[in-house]
Amino acid sequence: MKTHLITTAAFVLLTVFGHAQVVSGVAINDDATPADASSMLDVKSNTKGLLTPRMTTAERQAIVLAATGLLVFDTDSLTFWFFNGAGWIELGGGGLGGYWIGNGADISNSNAGNVGIGTASPLAPLHIKNELEALRIEGTTPFLSFYDNNNTTLKAFVQNYNNDLYLGTPATNTDGKMEFYLGNVPVMTIQPSGNVGIGTQSPYSKLMMETPYNTSGWYHVGRNGTDSIVVGEGIGGVSAALGTTTEHAFRLTAGALGRVQIYPTGDVVVGPNSSGSFGKFSVVTLNNSYGISHLGEGGNILATRMGGTSAGIGTFSPTNMRIFSGGNSCILIAEATGNVGIGTDNPTYKLSVNGTIRAKELRINTGWADYVFAKDYALMPLAKVESFIKTNQHLPGIAPATKLKKEGVGVSEMQTKMMAKIEELTLYMIEANKTIEVLKQRLEAVEKSNH
Repeated sequence: MKTHLITTAAFVLLTVFGHAQVVSGVAINDDATPADASSMLDVKSNTKGLLTPRMTTAERQAIVLAATGLLVFDTDSLTFWFFNGAGWIELGGGGLGGYWIGNGADISNSNAGNVGIGTASPLAPLHIKNELEALRIEGTTPFLSFYDNNNTTLKAFVQNYNNDLYLGTPATNTDGKMEFYLGNVPVMTIQPSGNVGIGTQSPYSKLMMETPYNTSGWYHVGRNGTDSIVVGEGIGGVSAALGTTTEHAFRLTAGALGRVQIYPTGDVVVGPNSSGSFGKFSVVTLNNSYGISHLGEGGNILATRMGGTSAGIGTFSPTNMRIFSGGNSCILIAEATGNVGIGTDNPTYKLSVNGTIRAKELRINTGWADYVFAKDYALMPLAKVESFIKTNQHLPGIAPATKLKKEGVGVSEMQTKMMAKIEELTLYMIEANKTIEVLKQRLEAVEKSNH
């Protein structure tokens, strides 16, 4: 019976492959099922397989004029091989042979060369060539991981987490940094500390940018139709700049409000956006509040203050106020007394002037000397005045020249004393005139008696 089946199968194969006129397939099975319409030979069995020619590697390679598509089983490599018209191609491993090696549910490739997908000339261990999507990773939180050479420590990763993309180093890598290159030159570095460097690999602040001199670092351009506002910064050889590069104001804000405005004219306003400028530098405040202040060591304060009906500038600490010119202190207001010194740092009066004063008029509030005309005023006899002058070399009641030269002249006091002397002189003249009138009358009487 066995011989009959083999003879019958051989006859069928010879009939099928020996006559080109056959257009239907041949079925070999146990249940008389016809061949599939797409197959010339349809072999079906639940208990047996199909054996192809088996040979050693040497026998396979010795086949002369192998046909394209020829299939054999290599008993040395325990894999199937087919001839593609130019050479033999291994189809895969059977057992532990070939490039693909099984390890339980895992599989690995032992190929020492490169693997190409879409290319016959791979230049890397895995080389994918495709004009559209080349690689797809699917999942809710899929990621690519990068380990050390011992495959023990995670060094970096790329992950799609829901709708987010993560790129960086994990907690197991506390020393690694991220660098971005262009033209094989590092253009941005992120240190493990979180410091970001642009143009530098050693940033020592949260954001550090390094450029050559006389170049710009960054720009921010705002557009509204054809109008553009540009703010940027730049570093020069001896200076740095930050501001607008268009004809627009540059504004510093705090609490979402404009606090400092620099206008294209160069005017600077410290205050609300709506405030205009008055000169190159303006400070806008509420009434009864400070404007410009200078805080020095030891708590010294120089400031301006605007009131409802007045304005002031001065010190707001236990400090003298000075006004300088040419680097020299010209006016001093003493904090302790309020005395004002011009040309002197030690004013002992409300106004002390070390120099000459010239004015069209000087009005002084003072007392006066009309007490000289009082009936009880004791007018010094002229003889005593003469004796006093001879002895003291100055008028009675008037300080000597040496004292006045040393201490100065009190204008108000001196004016009063001088008026007193004038009034005394007037009284002396009145008394002298009375005496003269008496003597004149006596002289006239004598002259009449002689005639």
